[in-house]
Amino acid sequence: MNEKELILTDLLGCKRHELYLKNISLNKTHPSKVSGWSIPLDKKQSEILERIRLLRAQGKPLQYILGKTYFMGFRFNLTEGVFIPRPETEILVETTIETIKNKARSKESVKILDIGTGSGCIAVSLSKFLPFAEITAVDISKVSIDAACKNAKLNNVENRIKFIKSDLFSNLQSGDVSLSKARQKYDIIISNPPYIPRGDLNDLSIEVKCEPGIALDGGEDGLEFYRRIINRAHPFLKKGALLIMETGLGQGGFVKSIALENRNFKFVKVVYDYNKIDRVILLERN
Repeated sequence: MNEKELILTDLLGCKRHELYLKNISLNKTHPSKVSGWSIPLDKKQSEILERIRLLRAQGKPLQYILGKTYFMGFRFNLTEGVFIPRPETEILVETTIETIKNKARSKESVKILDIGTGSGCIAVSLSKFLPFAEITAVDISKVSIDAACKNAKLNNVENRIKFIKSDLFSNLQSGDVSLSKARQKYDIIISNPPYIPRGDLNDLSIEVKCEPGIALDGGEDGLEFYRRIINRAHPFLKKGALLIMETGLGQGGFVKSIALENRNFKFVKVVYDYNKIDRVILLERN
């Protein structure tokens, strides 16, 4: 749905197609024009709509105003301090689902680790599409972990996902870090890490600046978290397991180089988005 549809469906408590039925009539007592639409709103609804307009004019993201968004067809509730899911990240989820199904794992358990879960959109969506998956999701932010837990419950998958507050792999280790047997081994590690170069943060739109900086700041060159994940992921992956990550504009080649230098991974492929931008990279543990 576009922004106008999101606002009106929330305001009127209706589905998208019902908007076009409501649009045929005009409330003469409290007429409200919304980008050419004649919408029957009562006084309270008109006041809420005006408040939304003011907040949007100030640059506040609509997802924070409404307290929700949709990802992969599922609803996710949001509060300020939680990263807002992007449509591009659906490509990351779709690629992972396709990869698992192509490996004929549909009847056996697959262990997945979601790094930087944020709202829980990746973990929850994977759990909905892959009910046989055992998923662990981590995030350094307690606000995000709390939101992700609530979203798992909202989508009825709270019993299939384990949420852990952790800085990447730090709280997944058990015992001596040299003892790989003490660690859970995953079939897939998936991540949409922060990847905006630090010097570009000030140039972001007002809306994006409203989001938590920790979810945006990718270090000096935007590649800090790719290095950290690639350099530490190997002991947590089974042999032949996959590391699947979203990448920013023009970063795919650099991430591939980081992985090849590490020597614990081999390059599998890059998946492009609809604008032919390298959006997802797949690496396989040697």
